[in-house]
Amino acid sequence: MSTSVVASAAVMGLAMVILLAVLANFVVTYVATAGRLLELSRYYRRPTLLIGGARVVGGGRVVFNVTNQGPESVIVDSSTTLLLDYQAGDGSGRVTELLSYGTSWYVEALVVGGSTYPVAPGAAVEVKPGATARVVATVGGGIAPGSTVILVLVDRWGSRVEYVFAAT
Repeated sequence: MSTSVVASAAVMGLAMVILLAVLANFVVTYVATAGRLLELSRYYRRPTLLIGGARVVGGGRVVFNVTNQGPESVIVDSSTTLLLDYQAGDGSGRVTELLSYGTSWYVEALVVGGSTYPVAPGAAVEVKPGATARVVATVGGGIAPGSTVILVLVDRWGSRVEYVFAAT
């Protein structure tokens, strides 16, 4: 073999190695970018929850509505967090409670369009866009009439909604 043939083969081999390295870098960059785009897509399509119609019933129960105004369904289950902050009825000061789904709070009914569907206490519920979940929460002690009550609801993806109202 002549030196020119060996040199040509070495150059072609080196070119192939460089081409494979460039191609591998392109594939890795493409996959990383696609992953970031999917993350951003999920972030921007996060559910938009709205709490309304909250009221204290019998001094120890809070009833309120959660409406999904976002583009995707929200699952309400044990991974959903409900925090209540209120003035205790016995005058002992402010109380902050982290309630457990299925035990101290649950979805009582699901309202879709003009129809209301009862939900078994503690059952996981899919709240589709435009639907409203009627929630019942039971606090450890009574809530003082006229006090400020703060509700904070966080779903499994970190979407958070806060609602403040006066107990009557």
